[in-house]
Amino acid sequence: MTPDAVIVNIAPPDIHRELASGPLIGGVLSPVSWRLIFFVNVPAGAVALAVLARAGRSPRHSAPFDWAGQAVAVAGMGGLTYGAIEAGATGITAPSVLAAFALAVAALTVFGLLQARGRHPMLPLSLFRSRTFSVAVGTAASKSLSCTTSELGWRLAG
Repeated sequence: MTPDAVIVNIAPPDIHRELASGPLIGGVLSPVSWRLIFFVNVPAGAVALAVLARAGRSPRHSAPFDWAGQAVAVAGMGGLTYGAIEAGATGITAPSVLAAFALAVAALTVFGLLQARGRHPMLPLSLFRSRTFSVAVGTAASKSLSCTTSELGWRLAG
């Protein structure tokens, strides 16, 4: 079962249409400019934040926002993304690329430590005890890694 199928299986049936709208909107926007598929996330994110701001706290799980976990996750993913993009333009051994990858490794290491030791982690590591969750995350990660490395390979070769 693919990660996409797992999400559809666990999502309530009344939002399946919304889950399918993302690839459809991306397909409509990409012929105009492939960059537009990224800008569509800005209003969607703003709407999501507005809705979340109005939502009350969970009566079952009262937990504060994990600011430290969020900050190092953004730094780690940002460094990884920047390094992968710039590696195609400047080469994988460029100082800025190596610095970005070093930042990603350091930040994601700190993220793992914070999640393991935090009282209210953003990503509770106990989730990985679930075989379904672990397989879904592993499948998504390998799919993403294979796409990223093949794209990086094409960029470095050409």
